[in-house]
Amino acid sequence: MDYGFVDCHCHISAREFEEDVEDVILRTRQAGVKTLIAVTEGVGEFSRVLQLQQRFPDLVSPCLGVHPLQGGDEPQERQRSARLQDLDAALPLIYKHRERLTAVGEIGLDFTPWCAPTQQHRDDQMAVFVKQLDVAKELDLPVRDKLIAQIPLDNICLETDSPALGPDDAHVRNEPCNIVLCCAYVAKIKGLSPQRVQFVTAQNASRLFFPGAVF
Repeated sequence: MDYGFVDCHCHISAREFEEDVEDVILRTRQAGVKTLIAVTEGVGEFSRVLQLQQRFPDLVSPCLGVHPLQGGDEPQERQRSARLQDLDAALPLIYKHRERLTAVGEIGLDFTPWCAPTQQHRDDQMAVFVKQLDVAKELDLPVRDKLIAQIPLDNICLETDSPALGPDDAHVRNEPCNIVLCCAYVAKIKGLSPQRVQFVTAQNASRLFFPGAVF
């Protein structure tokens, strides 16, 4: 049975993909990717990721969430810590579209000094994070997607985090089709075949995001 790849963390709704998303999706399918777990960073992305799910319902599985760092309120302020006000704007949409969601994400904590310089900033982030964990629990949805190389293969999912982290140059756009590179890297570290890693990680993603589904 062909399980295909599952990219458990990508930003297919990012502005970097707006001009050629059809081509990106084509390359994604050609690479054998069957599912994109599409995460958001803030309420401004929610409508885009939901529209992409409507266009590609067999591929895009949306997640809605508030990233710990948000765009600045002023032009000179590039990023700032998330605040409860950011979550207040997001929660009604999360509840409204709960039946379409695969997970709550992207969420977490980021205490980068220039983005969270004070204890108040860090406390604000923590409040947003805890509230989203509560919402995820209430809606029975998963939250964390990061691959940890040290854990057993049965607990690993693959992700590209595209468009971030281009494989050859971090400043070049990444795409979901590069999931094959993630698979090959894990296979090398684990001493396994890429086919084995592909199969097991797809099963893992199925159990986490789509209980009872078959890819």
